[in-house]
Amino acid sequence: MRINQPITEEQHAQADKDYAELAQRQKAYFNELANRLEAGETINSMDRKLAAALIRRAAAAISTKRKRPKGQPAQVPDTVRLEYARLLGDGLSSNKAMEELCERYSASLEAIKGKLGMVRSKKGWERRRAETEFWVRFESMAISSPETKPNPPD
Repeated sequence: MRINQPITEEQHAQADKDYAELAQRQKAYFNELANRLEAGETINSMDRKLAAALIRRAAAAISTKRKRPKGQPAQVPDTVRLEYARLLGDGLSSNKAMEELCERYSASLEAIKGKLGMVRSKKGWERRRAETEFWVRFESMAISSPETKPNPPD
């Protein structure tokens, strides 16, 4: 058990209040120090060391990696269900078919699975799943039954 740690809800609330007050006092002191530096006032050695430490901390917090914009999410059409069924009909495994669709639409695996109805947390997944299963059955029937070619004209 840790010593001097809050245990009850009241102790946690008091500790949160104390921390917020401390943070407010520190912010006020730092702003006052910045104002004195801008005004050109002389400061004691402790304040100089504190100002230098704050500047170093701010410098350390600067990221060296550029933030990249997220851009538009990939748009996966509803026809992906039929394409998925056709890829399965061509002999690809389910995973390979989904990978192919990810590349084709520059979309994430999660987006493809969502369109196919394989992500239960997405609204309407049951309908998308049923449509995907319909197209898979349709494709398998088209492959298993022999194609009837029309008779050539006389």
